[in-house]
Amino acid sequence: MIKQILSLAKNTADPAVYILSGSLPMEAELHLKALSLYGNITRADRSTIEWRLAERQLHLKTNQSNSWFIEIKKICLKYDILDCQDFLNNPLGKLQWKSLITKKIHTYWNDKINKDSERYSSLKYISGEYKTKRIHPILTTNTSNCRDIIKLPIRTRFATGNYILQTNRAKFNQNEVSAICRVCGKEDETISHFLISCTPLETERMSLLKSLREQYIKVLELLNINMHDIDVDFIHVIINPYHLVNYCGTSLTSELCAFINTHIEPACRTLIYKLHLHRYKLLNLGQKRSRKYNLRS
Repeated sequence: MIKQILSLAKNTADPAVYILSGSLPMEAELHLKALSLYGNITRADRSTIEWRLAERQLHLKTNQSNSWFIEIKKICLKYDILDCQDFLNNPLGKLQWKSLITKKIHTYWNDKINKDSERYSSLKYISGEYKTKRIHPILTTNTSNCRDIIKLPIRTRFATGNYILQTNRAKFNQNEVSAICRVCGKEDETISHFLISCTPLETERMSLLKSLREQYIKVLELLNINMHDIDVDFIHVIINPYHLVNYCGTSLTSELCAFINTHIEPACRTLIYKLHLHRYKLLNLGQKRSRKYNLRS
C-alpha cells in the first residue's frame, strides 16, 4: 500500500519504503499498541481481573505458552526492556511508560532498517538514512505546485535504484539485450552516462548541471571541506544531495539542509525529470522512425 502511495515498484526493497516515508513497520506499530495496553494493566488496581491474570500468567506460564502475556514478555526482551513482571509491582506512570516503549522501539527499528538497507546495492544512495517519523527530504516540496509534485515519482525511482536503463535490461535478460544506450548508441547506459554523459541529452542538462556544480562548491565552502577530501561523487549529490549532511557538524545541519532545500534539491529534481522526459521523447521518436522504415520495406 505504501509503495503505491509513493509510486514505487513492487520489487522495491522494503527498507526503501521506510526510509522515504519515515513510517514504522506494521510489526512495530502492533508492538507499541500491545505494550501500551500492558502498561494500562500494570497501573490498574491489583484487585482487577486483568492485573491478577497478568500476575498469574507471567508467574506460571513458560515461554512456549501461547499466552498473550508471554508474548508481551517476549516483546519486552526483543526491545531490551526490563522483565515485564517487575512493572506489575512497580508500575511506571502513563507518560513514563509511553516514553520508555517509544524510545526502545524507535531505537531498535532505526538500527535494524538502516543496517538492512546497507545490504541492498539498489539503495546505495539512501542507505542508512532512516529516521522514525521523518519523511525523507527528497519527498518534500517547498510549494504545492503540481508541476513540482509530478517530478517526485521519477525522483524516488532513481533514489531506490528502480529506474530502468539499458544496463538494467541487459542484466535482467542475462545479456540477451544490449546495454548500449539507445539514445546515443555510444556506450553502456548507466546512471552516470544518463545523468552526465549522454550527448543527445546535453541541451537539457547544460545549464542545470552547471548551476548544480556551482551550488555543490558553495556547500563545500560552507562546510569548509576540500572537494578532494570527501568520498562523494557528483552522481550521488544529484540523486540525494542530503547525503552531504553526513559530512557537517551538528551546528551546521539546519543551515545546510535549508541551503539544499532552496538551491540544490529543486535543481536536482528538475534535472532528473527533464532528462527523463527528453530520453523518452527521443526513444519514442526512434521507434516511430523504425516502424515507418519497416512499413516501407
